[in-house]
Amino acid sequence: MAQLLMELGGAVHGIGPHEKWIVDWMDEEYGEKSIFVQLCEVAHLETHPWTMRDDDLQYTDNPIKENLLLFGKGVTGLFTEFPHLTKEVFENSKFDRKIMNQRHQEMDLGKLGPML
Repeated sequence: MAQLLMELGGAVHGIGPHEKWIVDWMDEEYGEKSIFVQLCEVAHLETHPWTMRDDDLQYTDNPIKENLLLFGKGVTGLFTEFPHLTKEVFENSKFDRKIMNQRHQEMDLGKLGPML
């Protein structure tokens, strides 16, 4: 997996994996970065999982918690059917634009601009 991600990192700016690749089903602790996301960072890949749905939650009982869980696992964006809530959570949480843009700079992806 790591080798494939490194090869992709030379050709694309990011990937859109399913949420299950991001969330460790046995660990719901917010803020613990996903191993998959860490591998993507090493390969200089943005990670935007799909598809966060407020009406079909997979890991929590609340759409705000679900957004926070994914951002806490280190993703740099989300594909969502309900962008208004994801944008609000993103803007009003510790995962603000300054932090995300700093992460982009650290990954040499700052030229892509802000996430939202």
